[in-house]
Amino acid sequence: MNSPLKLLLATVVLATCFILPSAAGAAPKHLPCNPHGLPAVLTVRPSACTLLPKEVRLENGLNLGKLKWITFGDRTARFTGIDKDFFTKPRHIRVTGFAYRPRPATCGSRKIVYTRVFFRTKFRSGTVRADRCIAYQGKG
Repeated sequence: MNSPLKLLLATVVLATCFILPSAAGAAPKHLPCNPHGLPAVLTVRPSACTLLPKEVRLENGLNLGKLKWITFGDRTARFTGIDKDFFTKPRHIRVTGFAYRPRPATCGSRKIVYTRVFFRTKFRSGTVRADRCIAYQGKG
C-alpha cells in the first residue's frame, strides 16, 4: 500500500474509535423522579428527587434533597445531597451516590434514562431501580 493511503486508513480507524463513541454518548440523559408519589417525570440535574421503583414500595425507594451534581450526562452521574428518609423524622442525613445504566425510556418517551441509582449514607446504602416507563415529561 502507498504511504498516503495507509495514513488515510489509519485516520479513518482512529476517528471511528474515538470520535463516534463520544458523539453517540452525547445524547442528553434524564433521571426519572416521582414528585409527591405521582408517575415518573424526566428531569435533568434535579435539585430534589423521589425515586420509587415499579412496585412503589417506600422501603425500596429513595427521597433525596439538596442535590448537587458533580457530573451529569455521562455513563454515570455523581451527586451529593441529603436523604429525606420516608419513615423517620426529617433529618439532614448526608448522602453520596451515582446514577448509572442509561437506557431508552419506555411507555411514550424514547429519551435516555438512568435506570439505577446507588446511594450511601451513614446508616444505610443500596441501589434503587428507577422506573423506565415514563408517562409524561417534566422540565428538561
